[in-house]
Amino acid sequence: MRSRYSLLLKCVMLGYLGMALLFIMAGGCSDQKREENESEEVEMTVHFWVTNSSFIENPTVKIEIDGKLAFNDPVVRGTGHGYVEREIKLARGRHSLDVSAAGKQVYLEDTIEVESELWVRVILMNDERGDGQQFVIDMSRLKPVIK
Repeated sequence: MRSRYSLLLKCVMLGYLGMALLFIMAGGCSDQKREENESEEVEMTVHFWVTNSSFIENPTVKIEIDGKLAFNDPVVRGTGHGYVEREIKLARGRHSLDVSAAGKQVYLEDTIEVESELWVRVILMNDERGDGQQFVIDMSRLKPVIK
C-alpha cells in the first residue's frame, strides 16, 4: 500500500515538474514578456524637409540629432522654396536637435519628441529686422498637404 502512495506521489510531482518546465520554456509570466517588449527600442520615421528662404544663396545646412550628423547638404534657394527631403529613423522619446548654416552665425538648439511618425520643416529665413537670418522649425504629427 505504501508503495502505491509513493508511486502516486512521484507521478504527481513529476506532473507538476513537467508543467513548471513548460511554463519556463514558454517564457514565464506575461509581465516579464511585456517588460522585455517595452524595453525594445521602437524606431519611428521622422521626415525632415529643409528649405532656404533667406538672402543667403545655397547655404550648407547641418542638422545633428543627439550629437550625430543627420543632414549636411547645400539647400538651394532658387526662385522659391526648394526643399531637400530626408527620412530618418529615431527611437521614441526626446531627442536634441542642433541646426546650423556653414560659415554663418545662424544656429538653433531645440528638442523633438518622437511618439509616432513625425514631419519636421527646418526653414532658414531672414530675421524680423531683415539684417540677419534665423532657423524656424515647424513640426506636425499629421502629414502636411503642402510642404
